Amino acid sequence: MSAFMTVIDVETTGFGRAAEVQEIGCVSVDETFSVINYFHTLVRSCDAMEEAQAVHGISGAMTEDAPNWIDVRSFVMDHFILPSRMLGGCNVGFDLRMILPIDLSREVKDRHVANIKQSLSKECQRHLLPDEGQPHYALRGAIAAAACLKESYFHFLPGLGALPAMRSHIHWTQTSCELTAKPRAIHGLGANEVLRQYRMSFSE
Repeated sequence: MSAFMTVIDVETTGFGRAAEVQEIGCVSVDETFSVINYFHTLVRSCDAMEEAQAVHGISGAMTEDAPNWIDVRSFVMDHFILPSRMLGGCNVGFDLRMILPIDLSREVKDRHVANIKQSLSKECQRHLLPDEGQPHYALRGAIAAAACLKESYFHFLPGLGALPAMRSHIHWTQTSCELTAKPRAIHGLGANEVLRQYRMSFSE
């Protein structure tokens, strides 16, 4: 099943173009915002700037056994970004600059992008959703952003037709990953436990 939207979040070693990706989370949803796939992993990288590490808590040592970025990016492009009709996230332009190979950037950027421009914490508060928490985790950020995007844009996204009247429970079907991921526990919780915290946003 091809995704209607893939929501992404990355944690990086810094805040400029020279930064490296240290963690990535992706959540793909169908037109009723049921989750059809997700993926998250740490990425082998150097130590983060002190300011960045204060946000996400990832050290270079934590990523030593994680897959290389070139392999992660290829997997994410093939399984999440290229098959998806839309892309979304919080300040997703920065994330896409970190992710996209130059030869594919124009093709992907021509797609419709749903962007949360203010801080994800403020957007969660606006929709009475759980805060993304500290430290930041890429998968939790992607789940929170997907929940906020549904609340903000569910009635207005192109291609939905009559579907806004529908409500559906969110479902997980984890892909059989060709890539050996090294995910972090999300505040001691697994993905499904985190999902339950956002359940009200995805189903009523």
